[in-house]
Amino acid sequence: MWNTPEGDRRLTGAEANLVRLALAIMVDQLSDNLRCGAGEDELWDSGVTMYDELTPNQQLTVIRQVAEHLLHDTPDTLELTAVNEAAAYAIFATVLSQIEIEVDMARDPLADALDIKPDLGFGRDWRTYWRRHTLASLRETLASADADLDTDDGDSPLVLPEAECEDLGVWSEWIERLADRILWDRDFEMSESFLDTDPAKATLMKQVLGIPRDYYTAIAEEPGADETEALLESLRKLTEHEADF
Repeated sequence: MWNTPEGDRRLTGAEANLVRLALAIMVDQLSDNLRCGAGEDELWDSGVTMYDELTPNQQLTVIRQVAEHLLHDTPDTLELTAVNEAAAYAIFATVLSQIEIEVDMARDPLADALDIKPDLGFGRDWRTYWRRHTLASLRETLASADADLDTDDGDSPLVLPEAECEDLGVWSEWIERLADRILWDRDFEMSESFLDTDPAKATLMKQVLGIPRDYYTAIAEEPGADETEALLESLRKLTEHEADF
């Protein structure tokens, strides 16, 4: 269970499916990073600074517990620390990065000759695979939130993009809406401002903004070498998703 702006809940349906698909990509990337080790030789990052600054082992621990609480009926919600929320946001950053790759691949002159095999997990129309899953999640979550797709605050039209839309700015805005259903804000992006500030001033700023005292200083656990493969396998099982399109 996750403490969201809509109350404590776990993800279901198309929303959960999209998160599982992104987690599957993150598992593969983590596997690569674990083989390379921490530092300049890492192959992958998410673009979410606080998450990317963790060691691969720490990332594995954090994303595993984030996935567990997002997708399962856990007894308690996960503490909303900067590290945990950054990891949750990295899931949505991964969705956007996959859409970017998808758009680039579809624009390639050799796209018609690409042999995308069913056993790789792609649907029949690989060109819009991630965008269709994103749209399915948006339609479902907007409907469950009783959102009006015709108006946005009663003023301008609110219209979902077509699956063929190649405007990454548009997709970024809609993916932010999905992230907003899980994350209260983006306080984790302000970590440097607080960590580089006089402690007394930082404490006062946190009080004013309603940020818990230990929000930025909670440490991600570093699993032992004998735990890594078990954690990876456990995370892989969490990525098993519902029937494809």
